[in-house]
Amino acid sequence: MATKPENAKRGVKMEPKGKRKRPDVAATSDQQTGRRPSVYTPNRGTNRCLFIHDPKTKRKYLIDRGSDVSALPNNNKRLKPESKLFAANGAPINTYREKMVSLELGLYRDFKFPFLTADVNHGIIGADFLNEFNLLVDIRNKKLIDATTQLCSNCFINITEQSPVSLVDSTSELATIIRDFPGLTQPTARHKGKFPHGVAHTIETTGRPVHFKARRLPPDKLKVAKEVFREWLTLGGIVPSVLQV
Repeated sequence: MATKPENAKRGVKMEPKGKRKRPDVAATSDQQTGRRPSVYTPNRGTNRCLFIHDPKTKRKYLIDRGSDVSALPNNNKRLKPESKLFAANGAPINTYREKMVSLELGLYRDFKFPFLTADVNHGIIGADFLNEFNLLVDIRNKKLIDATTQLCSNCFINITEQSPVSLVDSTSELATIIRDFPGLTQPTARHKGKFPHGVAHTIETTGRPVHFKARRLPPDKLKVAKEVFREWLTLGGIVPSVLQV
């Protein structure tokens, strides 16, 4: 006499032998659940990088030691490109002009530095900025450390498609030679300290300096002139005069 299997007696449904069918899983968006997804699989070309928020400019900046220069997104579409930067794969990136920016990074110092406006996704704090202000990057603890004052500022991790920007095309045959002489691609005014030569250019004057009667500039031109002079003072290209006219 045939008997039913024990599982059938208990009301358990038997699965056919062979490959089991996986249950269907429906994807839900953040707006549907109101929560962050527990697992994120980035698209091709995206990276998890360190960012810092500047409350003064209300902008987030990518901290990228692999970028030669610091850059800002260009918001003025009417400007014509002046030069080019290069992405890691050699793709050209248009640059437009320099803009003097003052950042508040929570380190109790004034971080005033010229940024290049370019076709980038967001602000980039590059190696030139980090070197100028003696800043260290602690990726593991998500901190920006001021090696001068030993203070640190909290950062955060975010997803970005922005690759490091370089002054030199890495795919060029001359890239290796140019990188051996970084002074070729850096403005002279940013170099500090003594030069390895004894040449000095001076203008010797005696008595009261020659001058022309001052005339008032229009307000718009005066504003531009003050910005330019402040930039030159910051870069060390000029120094305040000790003579009184």
